[in-house]
Amino acid sequence: MSRRRHAVPSPAPPQRVSSAPQSRRILLQGVACVLGAALTAGADPARFQLQVLDPVFIAYQRDVGDIDQDGDMDVVAVQEGQKSLQVFRAPEWTRSTLVTFSGAFPYPRADDLKLADVDGDGDLDLLTRLGPGPSSDDAGVAVWCENLGRGKRFATHRIGTSPAYVKDIVVADFDRDHRPDVALRMDGATQIWIQEKDRKWTEVILTHPSHEGMGAGDLDADGDPDLVMNGFWFRTPDSPAAARMAAKYRRETIDAAWFNQKGDWTANSCKVAVGDFDRDGHQDVALSQSERPGYAVAWYRSTTSRGQGPWTRHDIAVVDYCHTLQAADWDLDGDTDLLVGGMTQSRHRGLKLLLNAGGGTGWTSLVIQTNGSYSAECGDLDGDGDTDIVGIQDWNAAPTYLYRNRVHAPLPSPKTVRRRK
Repeated sequence: MSRRRHAVPSPAPPQRVSSAPQSRRILLQGVACVLGAALTAGADPARFQLQVLDPVFIAYQRDVGDIDQDGDMDVVAVQEGQKSLQVFRAPEWTRSTLVTFSGAFPYPRADDLKLADVDGDGDLDLLTRLGPGPSSDDAGVAVWCENLGRGKRFATHRIGTSPAYVKDIVVADFDRDHRPDVALRMDGATQIWIQEKDRKWTEVILTHPSHEGMGAGDLDADGDPDLVMNGFWFRTPDSPAAARMAAKYRRETIDAAWFNQKGDWTANSCKVAVGDFDRDGHQDVALSQSERPGYAVAWYRSTTSRGQGPWTRHDIAVVDYCHTLQAADWDLDGDTDLLVGGMTQSRHRGLKLLLNAGGGTGWTSLVIQTNGSYSAECGDLDGDGDTDIVGIQDWNAAPTYLYRNRVHAPLPSPKTVRRRK
């Protein structure tokens, strides 16, 4: 998820299409039909069903969760340059404003946002980072928005000062006290905010190589989540007291090739996914280069059960500008698969599945669309037990779309991806 130096997109039109005049509704319906036809080109309609959620709103970052506790998964999103978070409520997917920010830091300024039950009351709250201007990379604040009842009202609470633009956000219980903590990755440093009692937060700062990419998984199998970044990971300390001390987080290398790249800001730009790709009961790591061509999507297995390494690399397929990387069991066969996606400038633009044939040694490729993908997210959006996709075509290009996974539909003859030596 990259911080591009670009102009901020123009603000979206009024937020409820259903309240527009009849002529405008007809126009937008026509736009949706055209965009739907374009997005479907190159897709497998028997396996994935496209639905355009909004033809004009650019859901720059988004997350999936049941924000109103009605049993349906919703989509919460932000369009860059706006002061609000929007929600697409299932099943009608009508867009409306969820939270509007004000004051000295009114603009969401991060390449990520998260839904999580921060206060442990059983509903989902919001986590983001705010800045002073619509395109400012200056210091801001990390905040969480408390859900005060079925996604209708929210109260914004400050976590702490955020000194620089945030690339990635992870929510996990690092100190094992059953309260969610928050990790905010910047460029060469990551803030971990440990949640204390009475909604107070303790800051831990980890310094590390640039540039972006972060996930979490228990790589050393000790019962707590570890932070995984572009070619390295931090071993989380084993006690609550140590988890509040930066010096106790030990950095381990997976593969330096992902953090020793040279050149401009595109160097060391990664997507990170964690999953058990070889079904040995231990967490593995998948990495992609999100801002450059010529890199293979690769997964890594530690030769030891506690993640000490060395880590063995397994290349799957080259995907230029691979700005989408998600791990899930997409075909419900018990193996962890990968969703990959190239941006619009990629030779491999669009979305496709890399389906794990078992043990991570053989993969088949299933194309979903060939138009471009930017940071697609996933979740069971239609409640049928499989994983669906929500995303946009590019960082500055609508529509916001949903692809429904019809996992029980007949699969086409797959193209086999040979594992590179």
